[in-house]
Parts: sequence; C-alpha cells; structure tokens
Amino acid sequence: DYVVKVVITKVESKTLEYGSNYDLPNNLVKTGYSFLGWYTEPNGGGTKVTSDSTVTVTNDHTLYAHWEKGTYTVTTNYHYYYQNTTWTHFDTRTDVVNCGDSFTPYNITAPTGYYAGNNYSYYGDAYYDEFLGNGTVGENSLIVDQDIYVDVTYLPNQYTISYNANGGSGAPAAQTKYYATPLTLSSTIPTKSGYRFVGWYPDNPNATSSVYSAGGSYTVNAGATLYAVWGSETVTFDFNLGITEQI
Repeated sequence: DYVVKVVITKVESKTLEYGSNYDLPNNLVKTGYSFLGWYTEPNGGGTKVTSDSTVTVTNDHTLYAHWEKGTYTVTTNYHYYYQNTTWTHFDTRTDVVNCGDSFTPYNITAPTGYYAGNNYSYYGDAYYDEFLGNGTVGENSLIVDQDIYVDVTYLPNQYTISYNANGGSGAPAAQTKYYATPLTLSSTIPTKSGYRFVGWYPDNPNATSSVYSAGGSYTVNAGATLYAVWGSETVTFDFNLGITEQI
C-alpha cells in the first residue's frame, strides 16, 4: 500500500492511502464566486476530482479549487419629475454584471418634454433604504458586489416667459414655465400714460386684444414674449349746465 500526501490548496493538507476515496471538503465559500469543484491543475485544468474519486496516484500531489465568478443584477429605474412635484416611473432596465466588475449607469430615450438630469443614486435594496452612493450618468462607475438598484432621473423642459411693456413701463420680470405644469403669470400690471392695460398677447406687439390677463394661467409648453395690449383710457365727465329754476 502507498500513503499519498494530498495538498488541497487554501484549505488543508491530508494524507490518504492509495485506493481510498479523497473525501474532499465541498463547503468552500469565496465572496462573489461559485465553487465548481476540485481539479488536478489550476483554473479547472486537468481532471476533476470528487469526494468519491479513488486515489490512483502514487506520489504526493495538489488539488486546486476551481471558482467561477458570480453575477449580480443591476436594476435601473428611470423617473421623470412630473409637474415639478412628483417623481413618476417610466421605464426599467436590467443588466447582469460579474461580481467585482464596474457598471456605468446610462441614459435612455427621454419622455416627451423631459431631458436627462444626468444624476443617479444607487441602493442595495428595491425600497431605496440602503443608500450606497450617487454619481453622474455615463461618467461615474460603481463596483458591483451585490444586487444593486439604480435610480436615474429626468427633468422637465424649461421655457422662459418674458414681458414687454410695449411702450409702457413697469413690465414684470421674466418667469420660468416647466413642461406640463401651468404657470401663474405675474399679477404686476404695467402702466402707460393715457392708456389702460387690457392684458397680454404672445409674440405680437401690434395686437389689439389680449389672450392673457395679469395673474392668469399660461399652459403652453413653449417660451414666449408677452406684449402689453393697451386700450384708450376712458374718461367720464359730469356736466353742470348752471341752470337756475325761476318761479
């Protein structure tokens, strides 16, 4: 009979009799990897050896644990800021990434009226409780060592609403209109000597009637210059003819 010394890398060394079973440990754990078994050469080379395999080699030899890199899922949820008050989910993408590899969050086609905010946050759970960090979409990568949930945000387009007193003075300051969000126009009323303010008309300084009133609601998803519309000032006269009744 031969007595053979078997070196089981990273675990232990044991002495076995020729013709006996290897009786190998199979409960090995390596973070981010799956254990695929024991082999006579590194990286899964040579012959696979199991606990039931028989020792048929008469000299000392080494068995190597073979590992396969595990994978994790990166779930990216995309949201847009509806009416500038509520985050609304509109798409989800799933990517499978090898453990320890980097992953760079990416943008997708933006919903109509929105643009990529280029910011992301990522979490260790689907309920956004385990905050792990944030970064810039397309630039900052993250290391995947567990299942990860990424939140990418999109913002509403912005439009500038300017005011022109159209020969008068005291026009309000410009305002910003957000996509899908009604804008309450300024309640400030300009003045013009000898005229009364009728209202505002978009992009036409020669209008004779108005579309918007001061403090009214602007709902168009586009920028505009609102021109003051002026009407003739109305003057009321009281006449006293100075007639004295005689008796």
